[in-house]
Amino acid sequence: MVSFVLVVALLNIALGYVTAVALREPPLWTFRLPKLPRLGRRTRGEESAAAAAEPGARSPEAAASAAAAEAAAAVPVQPAPPTVVPVEELPADWLEQLAAEGIIAQSFVEGAAHVVRLEVGKYREHLIAAENRARALVAAADGDALKLLIDDLRFINQDWLDKQTTAAELVSKRAGRLGEDEAAAEALEQVLLDQAVELRAI
Repeated sequence: MVSFVLVVALLNIALGYVTAVALREPPLWTFRLPKLPRLGRRTRGEESAAAAAEPGARSPEAAASAAAAEAAAAVPVQPAPPTVVPVEELPADWLEQLAAEGIIAQSFVEGAAHVVRLEVGKYREHLIAAENRARALVAAADGDALKLLIDDLRFINQDWLDKQTTAAELVSKRAGRLGEDEAAAEALEQVLLDQAVELRAI
């Protein structure tokens, strides 16, 4: 029994070795195979090389013009790159705001998004301050001051509504010229318009 297992193990090792040798790159038997002629069509370059190799096939001028025509055909015609809206088209006050914050925008949409983010931060701070004032006024039961606070809140909301509407219009007017940021611009515009609808409903 032990001898049978030993024979099977040796056969496995031999078979593994033969398989490894057969599958190596390049296989051992490649030197024995004759080179077969290639069947199939020649490429344009092979045809021109074969034609140039034939003596008296064409004059040198004809060969030169044919080579120039092939070179011109080989160069792909690239379409003109689309014009992408530069960052400088942002409003001057927005550019100043970005510079004051130390933000260097790489595209129009990125600059607009940063400005909207900064304005949202200011809007949020105003709302938090108004909420704190409202809590204090409710605790003090000061109705006249609460009416003033409501007017302030209307002003804050209208100011934010105007800013986000301006941002949405700026992005919308440049649709189709925003390059890789086109999808981000559409998403930004949609968010701003949705928020504007909610603010108008208040």
